[in-house]
Amino acid sequence: MEACGGCSTARDSTSAAVRPFLHRLECASDGSNLEAIEVTESEAIEVARRVVACDNGRDLEGYRALLWDDYHAEVNGAEGVTTGDAEAEALASYWRAFSDGYATEEQVVASGNVVTMRYRLVGTNDGEMDGRPATGRKIEVAGCTIFEIEDGRVRRVFRYLDVFSWLSQLGMLPGDAA
Repeated sequence: MEACGGCSTARDSTSAAVRPFLHRLECASDGSNLEAIEVTESEAIEVARRVVACDNGRDLEGYRALLWDDYHAEVNGAEGVTTGDAEAEALASYWRAFSDGYATEEQVVASGNVVTMRYRLVGTNDGEMDGRPATGRKIEVAGCTIFEIEDGRVRRVFRYLDVFSWLSQLGMLPGDAA
């Protein structure tokens, strides 16, 4: 792809799948064409995968850049964080609790600008979590996130995690021995 005018998209290290979208976005930076920008399914998948890559790579700045300021998260049917900054803070807290934690994609499906990703979370609880000391125990839990992608960033997610298995593996359920 050739750069047009001041557009630097073709010169950066962005993946080929998302480069055309970013090119359109940068060339519409004056706002004149912003509403005409639509995300293809492959572009939406690329954004969701970049979110996971930033999480796994501990790239908080990159992660935050992929979220709208008015980002919303719903977790297991309950309202979660309601800003991109709050989501970044929550992720940093998770990293402190599971310094080796990572997500492995198991399946991804897109329909328009909506991406559903099924994944497995693995990690060792080696830091404080929700005011509780580290357990030193490992977790491996299933998760699924539905991403709503708008103009190359995540507007909203619906996240479903196997919290019962998570807490059971950490020994944090009522009746578990400390």
